[in-house]
Amino acid sequence: MNNTLTRQKMRSLSEGIPNILVRLDRLDRLMYMMIEFQDHIPDALAGDFGHRSPIVSKFSDIVTVLDSIRYIKKNLKRWMEPDIRFVASPLNLLGAKAYVQYQPVG
Repeated sequence: MNNTLTRQKMRSLSEGIPNILVRLDRLDRLMYMMIEFQDHIPDALAGDFGHRSPIVSKFSDIVTVLDSIRYIKKNLKRWMEPDIRFVASPLNLLGAKAYVQYQPVG
């Protein structure tokens, strides 16, 4: 497990922050996998938690994830835009702007 985590960390550091196209592709692939394996996911969850109703798993673990993916895809571009902040500045910096550029941290 540590070897896998180390490889993931090294790849993340070498690739840098993913752009919107990479993020949308990853979300699309996640959505595809959730739909493709929707019949297997409840079985895996039942194996992890003992007994769990397949219907409950489909609604609480599959449908909610798919809805979240759709919501993220709808808002991702706006979330990635810099957040312009107005700050009080001295006269020699009149007209200066500040912004926050959100970045993933891990």
